[in-house]
Amino acid sequence: MLFSFVRLDYRPPPEWLSAWEGASHSTLDAFSADALASSVWAMAQMRYQPAVSWLYSFVLAAYSRLDAFGAGQLGAVFDSLPQIAPHPGWLDEVRTCFNTHTHTHTQMHFA
Repeated sequence: MLFSFVRLDYRPPPEWLSAWEGASHSTLDAFSADALASSVWAMAQMRYQPAVSWLYSFVLAAYSRLDAFGAGQLGAVFDSLPQIAPHPGWLDEVRTCFNTHTHTHTQMHFA
């Protein structure tokens, strides 16, 4: 949905975006890889800053289906996340968490 707004060059009011963020927060784990990628890309295009809790839920949902993302979708995610991150070091914090988690459980690293 957000993707379509960007393509139509329409920016919903902040109240609508906030309501969408709230409604989507608890269902991000059910989003497809395409829906996750297009949502975060659209937020970046609209310069919308979601709550940190939404971003963490997004990262967990995306990580749980990492194999489902195509190259273009991953590119959109990795290009968009720095634009909507709450502060420059936030992505490093996330990477550290995933490196610790994956090292403990699978001996692989998220880079």
